[in-house]
Amino acid sequence: MPDILYWTEMVMRSVSHDMVFMFQFKFTNTTTMKYLYSFSAFKPGPRKLWPGALLACSILLIISGCKKDLVSADSGNSKEFVLELPSGTTTIIKGIEGGDSIKANIRIPGEPAGFDTADYHFVWTNLNTHDTISHRSYLTYGDFENQDPASIPCLLTVTEKTTGKSKLANTSVFLTTATREGWVLLGDKSGTAKLSVLTYTANGYKKFIDIESELGIHLPITGKPVSLNNIGADIPWGLSPYQWMGLTTDKEIKFFRSMDFMVNEDITGYLNQTMVPTETSPVVLNVSGESSFVGTQDNKVYRFVTFYMSYFGIYAHDMFSTSPPLEPGAPAFKASPVHTLTGPGWLATEFNRFLYDMENYEFVRAHAQGNSNVNGVFPLNLPFSKNGFLPKAMNTKMEGMIDEDLITAFLYNPVTEEGYVIEFLSNAILKSVKKMNSADAKEVAGSPFIEINTSTNYLVYTKGNQVKAYDYKMGQAINLLTFANETISLIKMQRYTPGMVRTPGRQAVYNELFKRLVVCTYDPANPDNSGIFRQYELPLGHQLPVKEAEETGFPKIVDVTFNPMP
Repeated sequence: MPDILYWTEMVMRSVSHDMVFMFQFKFTNTTTMKYLYSFSAFKPGPRKLWPGALLACSILLIISGCKKDLVSADSGNSKEFVLELPSGTTTIIKGIEGGDSIKANIRIPGEPAGFDTADYHFVWTNLNTHDTISHRSYLTYGDFENQDPASIPCLLTVTEKTTGKSKLANTSVFLTTATREGWVLLGDKSGTAKLSVLTYTANGYKKFIDIESELGIHLPITGKPVSLNNIGADIPWGLSPYQWMGLTTDKEIKFFRSMDFMVNEDITGYLNQTMVPTETSPVVLNVSGESSFVGTQDNKVYRFVTFYMSYFGIYAHDMFSTSPPLEPGAPAFKASPVHTLTGPGWLATEFNRFLYDMENYEFVRAHAQGNSNVNGVFPLNLPFSKNGFLPKAMNTKMEGMIDEDLITAFLYNPVTEEGYVIEFLSNAILKSVKKMNSADAKEVAGSPFIEINTSTNYLVYTKGNQVKAYDYKMGQAINLLTFANETISLIKMQRYTPGMVRTPGRQAVYNELFKRLVVCTYDPANPDNSGIFRQYELPLGHQLPVKEAEETGFPKIVDVTFNPMP
């Protein structure tokens, strides 16, 4: 915080107008209100100096006397009051704040607790804008109604009315909405999709199990839950203040804004017309760029550009699952539901995507800008035949805006029960090929959930009520977690998508957060309110996971996604 809080500037002229004097008073952030002063003089014309100089000396004597009076008044016989504010950062969440979200406390040492606000004058100042926020003893979200969600340093000046003594204290306020930043959970409650929220605050997560009763958010959803993902912004180049989410059930698709869960009815309607979800033909949406996403259904991969639909009314799509991709009229191929995005390069706002042709057993690269020179079958030469092999998991490192990304894939042949973990760059340079033990490959391939963690070199998977890891560098399986009386409903590692985050300091936070493993469990005897969300750090060196968060009381959790601050 800057130590200069106030500037007072006074310009005086001598009676004879011989000199112009400018005095600047600098009040610093101290409880004794000490200040510095300086003056400058200039002569407007060829006149005498001494009358102005005499006036300057007189004013300096007056200032020195005032300074002495201020110090002595502050150290008089009357008792000093102590001003206290919450330490650290206080999160104020729109819609659920109390009347005294941040409240000043005034006490006088040696006297009973409590104070009368009528005895003091309060001034809250926004140190980002230097505007006055409030004259009350507390702050609420209403005091920041016109502010975008952000971190705001605040200064409180309290003056005792009878003595004129003042005290200063500062604190920090983090403004947010309950859904703007944090985990959103898709639950299954008696066969119907329900949303819950874990709001990310400076002091951990704040839980909202029923968003309608607790937050007043009415988002009607029909059908059994299938998937939930953050799918990017509606403007590229980091210009959008909003992130959007895609939710799917066995009956419908919802496209809505993370800030307040407002549904875009036009885009929602177009998605439901293009991909009609059913119980036997589900749809999954995934981010594919700063303002684009993909939909996967029935071995087809559709590409949609939110920017075009939102701002130009261009409701159209193209196909990644054609040969070559994004080519109008090109023949379709049978795409695996396992595919991944990869680094877009330094200037692009769209991510490229690696798919897998399940009939010809080939990797297929889809360049986001439809570059026909690189679109199509990916020329990856492996030391074994890919015939019969299918991808069970695929991931990329994606730790920045890079030109050549590292892709890791677990390929499995269900007939021969062979498994390989391969690593290659997006320019077709093969980095490593590791053949798995047949029993390990079969065990990993049989898991309903497989995540690739490139930091630990793990294939993370489940077996019954266990979470296990296969170290593909060491060729060793490890037991990470066991849940004795719980059933695992989900494990997931959130994707990191560079370019989506512009808020200062958030990119480093998300880079670490998205390396975490989320494990969700429930009690089959009581699935509607026994869901548990747990977040773990995965240390290196085959150490056991470190639990960082645990929240209970949800419906059975089917999917989760993290909403980042734009």
